[in-house]
Amino acid sequence: MIAVYETSTKKVRFELEEQSIIFLHFLAPGSDDAEHARMAHDVATTFEQLKKEHENEKPYRVLVDLSHAGMPSSEARTIYIKTLSDHSILKTAFFGAPSAIQAVVSFIASASGRGDEVQFFVGEKEARDWLVR
Repeated sequence: MIAVYETSTKKVRFELEEQSIIFLHFLAPGSDDAEHARMAHDVATTFEQLKKEHENEKPYRVLVDLSHAGMPSSEARTIYIKTLSDHSILKTAFFGAPSAIQAVVSFIASASGRGDEVQFFVGEKEARDWLVR
C-alpha cells in the first residue's frame, strides 16, 4: 500500500496500491440525499488531492467496491460523472453492486464518456484481473 485517504464523512476510503490502482471503498450508504452529495464531493476532493500528491503514479486504474454503497442522489451523480471523466483514469472496475445501483453507475459511466473503460464484476478478484490486463 502506498497511501490511504479517509474522507470527512468516514463512509468512503481511498487506498493507493501498487500498479497505480486506486481502491475506492464505499463503507456505508449516505443517510439522505444531502449526505450522498457530501460523499460524492469528498470523493472528488480526495481524488484531486491524491493526484497532486502522487502525480508520478498516473494513469490510474480504479477499483470500486460498491457492496455497501447506497443509491446516489442527483447531485451526487453529477459529481461522479465529472470525476469519472478525468483522463488520468485509465480504466475503472466496479464490483459488489446490486442491480439497481449497477444501472445508475452504468448511466454515470456512459454520461462521463468513459463507458468503454468501465466494467462491472461480481467479485474483487475478477475486477482486479481485468484492471491489470
